[in-house]
Amino acid sequence: MAGKHAWPQQALAELASLQRTDLLRAGAAQNYSTRHAERNMDANRYTNVLPYDHALLSGPYLNASRIPPLPESTPDARACIASQAPTVGTFGAFYHHLCTEQVGTLLNLTPLVEGQIVKSHAYWPSSTSEPMRVEPGWTVELLWERESTDADTNGLTWRRLRLQPADGDAHELTLLHYTGWRDHGPLPMPQLLALLAEVHTACQGSPSGAPLWVHCSAGIGRSGTLIGVVLAEQLAPGAFADASPMDLAVHITKYLREFRGGMVQTPGQLVTLAHAIEHVRQTKH
Repeated sequence: MAGKHAWPQQALAELASLQRTDLLRAGAAQNYSTRHAERNMDANRYTNVLPYDHALLSGPYLNASRIPPLPESTPDARACIASQAPTVGTFGAFYHHLCTEQVGTLLNLTPLVEGQIVKSHAYWPSSTSEPMRVEPGWTVELLWERESTDADTNGLTWRRLRLQPADGDAHELTLLHYTGWRDHGPLPMPQLLALLAEVHTACQGSPSGAPLWVHCSAGIGRSGTLIGVVLAEQLAPGAFADASPMDLAVHITKYLREFRGGMVQTPGQLVTLAHAIEHVRQTKH
């Protein structure tokens, strides 16, 4: 079993292999078809990040993928949804799916602009006094907003949103917007653990069985890493007990990529996932 000093080299080799697998899958097998995404290219933020048809949400097209818990998870484990940051033209579809899925906690891991490049668009109002109106017939209200005061979650904003469709009942959810995790980068463990604690607090108010929705810009790097940790946390006691943290991180990344290509994007993010798994194991004992 390789020690932690070898994790960066192992991560580099494993991700290279996973990338080759993703490339071979692209359009080569029915199970990994991206036909719906290809028919809706204007709705994709990036032309090289296309969701597999089999993991799409039912209803209007959105660049989003459902990630079920690992088979070895506890019975109460939540599914996750990974998505791109919605483009302005897909706000309506985004709101539709948030309501249909009864999402109680939405985690946004990207600033609107990073390195002078637009990474996301604000799908929430800037003021509690001025609702946002989006076609076809959506009204989005900001009920309250507060900044985190914890040093380890500097850059985290909590928002409570109410989504009102033209017809039907309104739906409320909590948006956690974290801007402290740079694109393609890892996140130091104290910040990651503090962020996860905030996510768990928010999820306590989510409907039972509702998925956790996570997006960054493309919905694969930061989102994949965070969802990977959540999947590890939900494993049943004793599951993968003989696997090293890095080996389990690789297994989880392979599993994630069955549902959304490119998840856990860089070696640094894979190492971050391994360290987080090590912490999860320590806290469970």
